[in-house]
Amino acid sequence: MRSVRYAITLSLSILSLTLSAQEPECGTHRTQTQGGWGTSASGNNPGAYRDANFNLAFPDGIILGCEQTVAFTSSSAVEEFLPSGGSPAALSASYVDPSDLNNVLIGQTLALTLSVGFDLYDPSFSNS
Repeated sequence: MRSVRYAITLSLSILSLTLSAQEPECGTHRTQTQGGWGTSASGNNPGAYRDANFNLAFPDGIILGCEQTVAFTSSSAVEEFLPSGGSPAALSASYVDPSDLNNVLIGQTLALTLSVGFDLYDPSFSNS
């Protein structure tokens, strides 16, 4: 994965800060767990959403990684892979539609990629 660095420079001559204790308004954000995205389609569950929208939101599939990659070419490949347990580890090879790669880091990254990708594709997926 690509590393991004940010630098922030702040110069203030006068600073006034007021803090108040109040609950933040978080709205109705939506994310799914690995298990949610890995469910078989049934009714209105995350698996049904994934099946109905994967090809539209990810027309070229999903590729995770840089030099060594994991590619998911279809909704059924995602369902077959998730949830993924095991130890988090750097990839030592490239994979296409793996079903037995036990790597929780890849599983969590895939779940996050699905949530963000569906949010970018579908304005009604979640409030931004």
